[in-house]
Amino acid sequence: MNGSRSGRIWIIVAISVLGLLVVSEIASLTLIGSGPELSVKDAGPGGLSLAFGEMEGRADVEVLLTSPSLLLEEDDPENTLFISIGPQREYTLTEVHALKKFHQMGGRLLLADDTGRINGLTNYFDMTVVRGQLYDEIFVGHPDIVKVDDVELGTFSGFLLLNRPSSVIFSGGLGIIRTSPSSWVDRNGNGVMDNLTSAQGEAPGPRYVGAISDPDFEDEGRGAAVLISDPSMFMNHMIEEEDNMEFLRELIDHLLPNGGKIIVDESVHETPGAGSWVQRGLSGAVFLITDVNLKIVMGTIAAISVFALAYVHEAPGRHRHIHMLDRTGVAEIVDPDISSGDIPEMRKVLLDKVRVANGMSRDAFSSLDWDRIRSMISHDTLYGFARYGRMPKGSDLTAILLEVNNWEKR
Repeated sequence: MNGSRSGRIWIIVAISVLGLLVVSEIASLTLIGSGPELSVKDAGPGGLSLAFGEMEGRADVEVLLTSPSLLLEEDDPENTLFISIGPQREYTLTEVHALKKFHQMGGRLLLADDTGRINGLTNYFDMTVVRGQLYDEIFVGHPDIVKVDDVELGTFSGFLLLNRPSSVIFSGGLGIIRTSPSSWVDRNGNGVMDNLTSAQGEAPGPRYVGAISDPDFEDEGRGAAVLISDPSMFMNHMIEEEDNMEFLRELIDHLLPNGGKIIVDESVHETPGAGSWVQRGLSGAVFLITDVNLKIVMGTIAAISVFALAYVHEAPGRHRHIHMLDRTGVAEIVDPDISSGDIPEMRKVLLDKVRVANGMSRDAFSSLDWDRIRSMISHDTLYGFARYGRMPKGSDLTAILLEVNNWEKR
């Protein structure tokens, strides 16, 4: 009884733990971090409505409110541009997998982030956002506003104005936005150029704030990913400064030379008002349908549940030695169908009968020495059989079985 209860408890614990894993994965997808609402519908200074309007004028635009995992169903990835600006949460493993597959099928990505939240995805393209604000002696009005003129992208020629950018490191790709030799990255966040000699030094030198993973993607029929470490340059209060809007146009034309579709990811932004609950509900629903890890976890829960039901509802089986004693009926005694392999079980049956007849627990009985057990059995033949599995000459297993079945305390 105690073993049954213990088994059920462990089954409940296992299902509960797996359930918590599912909840945590859904929470990581649906809970958005704090920060500005970078909505494409927001016409305020921190919104993206002006950039969104420019996108609509250059391609068919769709707004994604649920999860990028749906990109696995994209019909024409080679003519599709996925845009994520200022994500307020990290992408889940399933979403990263979907975006990788999208890229492998020829899809194009424009990613803008200055926090490092995007690194779980961009590491796949050998590009990383470096945490820490980038400063440059070439700024406009305030050190936060960095001016850049070293841009290599198509036919673009002009200046970019960045607002509190970070920097990008990459390998195998091509830098497309480079700052002046006087720029440096404030890695420790104290606003001062120091720590010049350590592994995380802040020595001045050219830095990149933009890179493309596959510069020859069009000629080689591959996908491409552009990473820019300043999402604010696309916001309403910056997009019309210097040549920022023209740069966005060039990015779209460069990544979609034949036209096509733009998918803007709003799933990584908080939807204002009551719409946020709708967004989270839709995101959770997509997660339940598409997440690979969830399918594994739910399959495990289902398997454990089936075993649990079988464990709880299975009628308790009779012990093998009980079946053995049942075979001592008149009809079976002629051919009891027992062999030497049954001897250990028959010895256990005898000892158990002795224990029960003397009203002892298993622990108490197991502590007795063999002399004490011999006095309890009071039968030399059965004692020799119980202790050594020994049978007298001329005796067979059928005779021993009858003796065991007929044994009573004297």
